[in-house]
This record gives sequence, C-alpha cells and structure tokens, in this order.
Amino acid sequence: MTLWTPAQIPVAQRLAWYDAQDASTITLNGGDIAQINDKWGSGRNQVQSTAANQPAYNPTGFNGRPSISAGTADKWLFSQFAPLDLTQARIFVVGRRTIDSQFATLGSSSSVAPFLRASSGWGTQARGNTAALVGSPNIALLDTQNRILCLGFSGSEVFFRLDGVRASTASSAIGAMTINRIALFTQAMTTSLGVSGLTVGDVGEVIVVTGSLSLAEEELIEGYLAWKWGLQASLPANHPYKIGAPLPVEAAITATVPVVAAAQVDVIVPASIAAEVPVAGSASAVTIIEGAVAANLEITVSAFGGTLSLTRPRHRFIVPPALSQGALRSGARPSGGLAGYSFTAEAKDPEAVLGYEMDWGEWLSEGETLVQAAKVRATGNVEIAFERVEEGRFVRWRVSGGEAGEDAFITITIDTSSGQTDERTIRLPVRER
Repeated sequence: MTLWTPAQIPVAQRLAWYDAQDASTITLNGGDIAQINDKWGSGRNQVQSTAANQPAYNPTGFNGRPSISAGTADKWLFSQFAPLDLTQARIFVVGRRTIDSQFATLGSSSSVAPFLRASSGWGTQARGNTAALVGSPNIALLDTQNRILCLGFSGSEVFFRLDGVRASTASSAIGAMTINRIALFTQAMTTSLGVSGLTVGDVGEVIVVTGSLSLAEEELIEGYLAWKWGLQASLPANHPYKIGAPLPVEAAITATVPVVAAAQVDVIVPASIAAEVPVAGSASAVTIIEGAVAANLEITVSAFGGTLSLTRPRHRFIVPPALSQGALRSGARPSGGLAGYSFTAEAKDPEAVLGYEMDWGEWLSEGETLVQAAKVRATGNVEIAFERVEEGRFVRWRVSGGEAGEDAFITITIDTSSGQTDERTIRLPVRER
C-alpha cells in the first residue's frame, strides 16, 4: 500500500528533511556521520568537518532502526544558508535524549540571534527579530523514552506537541524571525567549540516546515513519523492515525470515493469534520465510527492543498450456518485445537494495527443473540485490544504487533442467549509488507 510521506509537502513550505533511514543521504567517516543531506534537495545539509565532534551512525539506535547518535555531549551537526524570513515554523523530531537539552534548533548568526528551539525541559522557546524570548511552559517529563516532538511558533503563540498531543502553549507574539542556521544536538549558532545546550541521545528523523499548518497537517506528519518509526502506540487514542498510517494526499477530490454499501469500517474522525458525519453523539473531540455503514461513506480531511482519506476497511469473517442444533453446535469448528483453523486472514505487517470482525448472524438461530462475554485470545506475539460484541451478532477486535515470519492464531469463543457455546480460529500470517 502506498502511504503519505513528506515528499507531498508543497515546495514553498519545505525547509529541511533529515532521515537516518535513508542511507543515500548520509556521508560516513568510518562509523561516524560527516554529513547528512536534506532529502528535499535544498542544499541545507547538516555537516560536521571535525572528526572528534561527528555523531555516530547507529544502524539500530532508535527502536531497532537507524539513528544519528550523540553518545557524548560534544557531538553535533550544523548547516548554514542564505537568510530566510519566517513568520511561522514547525520542527518535527523523532528522538530520544539522555541529557536534557536540544534535538534541533532553527537560528541565526546575527547579533539579534532569533531562534526556535526546545527548552531545557520539555517545551519550546522562540525569539523573533525584535521581541524578547517566549517559552511555552515546561512539562514535568525528563525521560529517555522514544518521542515524537513538534516545536512550533506562529504570529501569536509558541507551542510544544509531544507524541501527538499539544502539551503546552504560550500566547505571545514574537513577530518575524530571520534565520540562516539549522543545528542538530545543540542550540548554538556557530561552528566553534564554544557551543551550548549539547544533547546526548539519538535522532531518527527531523522535518522542518514553514508557513501555516492546520491541526490536520500537524497530525499527518506525526502519523507518518509514528508508523515509520514504530511509535504508533505512543499516539493518543483520539489521534486520526492511531489505527493506521496516513494515506497519500490526493491533488483534488470532486466526489467522495465510496465504501461498499453495508461494508464495515473503522474511522477516527477529527472534531473539525465530525459535524459532517451522520453518527449520533459525534460532538466529542474525536469520534470513532465502528459498525455497519448503511450508505456510501468516505471520511476525508484537507491537508497541504489536497485531501486524504481516514477510512479504514475492517477485515471480516462470516461464520456459516450451524450443521446441527445440539448442545454444542460446532459448525465448521476444527478439531485438534490450534492444529486446525476455520479461516486464514490476509497477512498483517508487524507494525500495523488492524480491525477485524466475525459475523455469527447466519450461525445463530432465529431470535438468538451473542452475549457480551465473547473471548478473543491469540498465540504468538500479537496483541488483542478493543474486543467486544455488537449488534448481537458481531465480535469485533483489533490486532497489533507480531513478529515477522510467524503465524499467529486468534481464537474467538462465544456464548449465546440460549446457552450455546462455540469457537472459531483464524490463522493470521505476520509478514513484512
């Protein structure tokens, strides 16, 4: 499946994009990084010519993926370019730090020294060309976990997003900011050894964008980073990309793309478009739509000059009619426990979080319903969440995790209103996709 990437961000909003997973952009000096190029091709490349100050390239340094690694507080990278006047900017970072300081800094070599950077805690600091420093309040979280950060400023505020949630905001105008530097692992804007705010830690990816970004666009970048770096579990339950990586932005949509009538879908709908969704009780900050769709439905949001879909199909299994009406109506139930199985699911990527349902409607007798005590259990390394019985006939659940190459087995055990019990097993291949 083709997914969204920052290559779809409009050229006018691109400032720099550094990616430790893209070996073609990295110049090594032995095991250390001498240069990492901007993937957008702007020439704003991160360079460190002094070997002793070059961060290491760690092929498994961040959640089992490559990272730019500063093992001691004397490593940093630095780029300089023609001055740019900014009135808004965002720095998105996937990183982990063990010394409380900087990941990435926008700044200037001028005596005024405007900048956008992380604070010494978890927060954002910014200073415009003529305004005093403004900082969003630090949050009490000085840890060494893998994180998704967004440092931002606009004409009226400075803010800090952590793992898909706006964690702190300072409402204060800082005006324009003229910058000609980007630095990694330091807040300094010179190439001398007199640097400050040096960080010990790992960085996986940095995306710096300018201009106005909507909440949907911020969440789009966070969703991309979360699924690429295996951090989707860190996103809040109401994040639009909690259940799947973002799909590509379409240049234009003149009509909705239909989901097959009565299909089953899982959708997370931001509040900004919840009013357009015909679902009762959708006034909450985020609505999760799960269940039968009576008509064609496609949920989209606007982002970067186009639209993208938030609709996710749910994998469905239909239990055929029972072969007998005895005390245990086994139907097509396999014998020998997990040695046999009733269904085989489409292969699941280890990082995917997918929705499933089993429809027992044809198996049930007239007037009989499933009770709420259905159990969904799994073998292997997959995890089951949100299992429940709905509409008296559907068992629904989500599956995450798994180890590439394994076959997990998911067993669904049901009880009915007439005292019947039965189960079915699904073979779920876990494969890199």
